[in-house]
Amino acid sequence: MSTTQIIVLAVSLIGFAIFALVYCWAKARRKRKNQEIVFSMDYYKKIDMPAPDWKPNIPVDINRIADRFRHYSNNKHAFAVCKHGTCVKISRDSENPNKEVLEVLFKIYTYHPDFNVLPMDDGSWCLTYSQPAFSVVFKEEYLNNREYIEENLKGALTPHEALIGSENQTESEKERIKVGLFGRARLFMDILSPEIMKVCNPQSGP
Repeated sequence: MSTTQIIVLAVSLIGFAIFALVYCWAKARRKRKNQEIVFSMDYYKKIDMPAPDWKPNIPVDINRIADRFRHYSNNKHAFAVCKHGTCVKISRDSENPNKEVLEVLFKIYTYHPDFNVLPMDDGSWCLTYSQPAFSVVFKEEYLNNREYIEENLKGALTPHEALIGSENQTESEKERIKVGLFGRARLFMDILSPEIMKVCNPQSGP
């Protein structure tokens, strides 16, 4: 075997070895990531994170929530709707929506679910969080159950939260806080018992 042939063979072997290492590393990384998600699903309920006691019992209209969130997001995103109404953005035609939803909910839960209440063009509200998850609260849903919601506001707070300064707030600000705590209470229910009820991809056509 000539020197040139030996060099070519050595380079080929080195190249193959590098390819094999990269392939094994990528495969192990994907496996580890999947294991982390599964581990999180089984484990995060045991983490001592703050959560409110209140679990609203107002019926959830999954189909209407899906329709409204599709409208609010301009029909641009795929999303899943959880049992208690939380909408979570996912990949279009996702092969594993459960994994994507769990990952988002887990990040919110372990970070702390601060929220922002956005008034929508139909008079209802959409809550946003630190991750791409959303809660829809319908105007008539809030108005028809306002007394029930107000009675449970303290139960909607986590152990380290408190309602302060309400005397200096406008009625609109007070309303948005009530709406937000109600919507977030449902988010917590989906975090602690994640179950997808509907998966929606962007619709084609006018």
